[in-house]
Amino acid sequence: AVTVAVAAAAARAAFTVEVPRGAKRVASCGAASALYELDTASYAGDAENSRVQVVHLAGNRTAMGYCYGFMLGAQVQHTYTVFVSSVLKKWWELAVLGAFLDYQWQQHLSLALPTAMRAELEGMARGGAAAGVDDVARYVGRATVVSNFPGNVEEEIELLLLKELVPPPPVASGGGGSGSGGGDGGAGGIFAAAAVDVIEANITRHDVRSFAERVATLRKLCSQWAAWGERVDSRNALLGGRNLDWAPNTGINKHKLITVWHSDDVAHSVASFGFTGLYGMLAGVNSAHLALTESGFDTVVDTFKGFPWIWRLRYVAERAATLDDAMRVWNSTHNTLAMFHGLFSAADARNKLPHAAAIVEVMANYTAYFTDNDAREAALRAPHNHSLHMGAPLPFAVWRTNHAYDPQLLREALHVNTYDSDSSIRYRIVAKYLRDRVAPLDTTSAVNITSIIADKGGEHFFECRENNDGLNILSVTFAFATDAHSGNRAYVAWGRGAGDTWRPACCGTYVQIDLDELFTPLQVR
Repeated sequence: AVTVAVAAAAARAAFTVEVPRGAKRVASCGAASALYELDTASYAGDAENSRVQVVHLAGNRTAMGYCYGFMLGAQVQHTYTVFVSSVLKKWWELAVLGAFLDYQWQQHLSLALPTAMRAELEGMARGGAAAGVDDVARYVGRATVVSNFPGNVEEEIELLLLKELVPPPPVASGGGGSGSGGGDGGAGGIFAAAAVDVIEANITRHDVRSFAERVATLRKLCSQWAAWGERVDSRNALLGGRNLDWAPNTGINKHKLITVWHSDDVAHSVASFGFTGLYGMLAGVNSAHLALTESGFDTVVDTFKGFPWIWRLRYVAERAATLDDAMRVWNSTHNTLAMFHGLFSAADARNKLPHAAAIVEVMANYTAYFTDNDAREAALRAPHNHSLHMGAPLPFAVWRTNHAYDPQLLREALHVNTYDSDSSIRYRIVAKYLRDRVAPLDTTSAVNITSIIADKGGEHFFECRENNDGLNILSVTFAFATDAHSGNRAYVAWGRGAGDTWRPACCGTYVQIDLDELFTPLQVR
């Protein structure tokens, strides 16, 4: 493993990069789908650092879903169980959350999926059952809803619970109403399926609010960036990265997974880096070298009635090769909650088009595109001190943390972002790194940028400490070579350890993934 300084100056911590020594096939399904484990020293398969898995799914939609459920169903079930159990401890909380997630999936998010993707879920249910695991597709649906939680999920869940689970406060003598926020006196409506006995559980309004507050901790932060053209060295066409800062130390890092779909009905194979059970694209790339990323943002205009974003990114990746393609496909689908997404096209960078990447700022029923050096970004000033610039856009680069630059999204923001906020500081770190760097970016400096702006616990951006409160559970850097057929790589790190030994991904080991090999169908290997 090669040690690389986290910060170019004042380096006090390090991450490592490791090239896998090989891969071992551990399961097969049909002629073209299989599950592998990577042979690495850093993720060696011990109790705290399980091996990185790679699953290849090929064929029609039903077959791909079947093989996912058959080979990984038990892991899907375990991922969901340990994830929610790390946040919620009471039996009624788990039951209510499950009912809430099922309702949002069945009544809203799943309805936006194309028929072909729903066929994958049908196959998944059958594959899981064949392996002796029930409800695999149900757990995948629940995990999708959790990944799609809006910023105001606390208020939304609290209102629903108060309405349906908690009896209304007693009416005062002579009063004319039942009190604000009261319910219908029982576990009716969407929570009937939870089989919650309200009287025996003695659920109070305080219990509901406490439950909603803990569920709200599952909000995402995250960050993303890309650079190309004169900002990168001659070996690379485009460099970029994405951090998933979200719900650390839950136990899901036991099931590290790279999923590769080779679907027979679309133009491109697609790879996603993440965890078993989160069936979609947390951070990923297609065989045309279009990378798609995400970071969170909160507005008051959120909805579950739309295309769930982890499935939507994959949908775009299946159909698009260029930035224009990606925007066209994006516009044919519907937003849900407020987020920022990155669309990074190596093909456009290789062809030296004016813009090779864009940040998409979205909320329900509204989308704003930002390419490099955008005037809206440059114009934004700090809300309480207009002499301070909030934006610092540059040519040949785009990046986002967790605050918006589009005026309409700013008007709907759940919270006012300040110049000294964590999001603003991380944004300026990227700006300064890119602006002040004399030499063009190489692969090492690209991994460095991604690592620096990942959450390590507090504002310790340049320092990896022996602490277990960092939020960064997944860190990915893309390095697309000038040669479209050779030297294209991703560098992927997952959180390590558990409990007191938990450490964020960005302070550990980035595994080098050969993208040219990754997209080779199994029949050709």
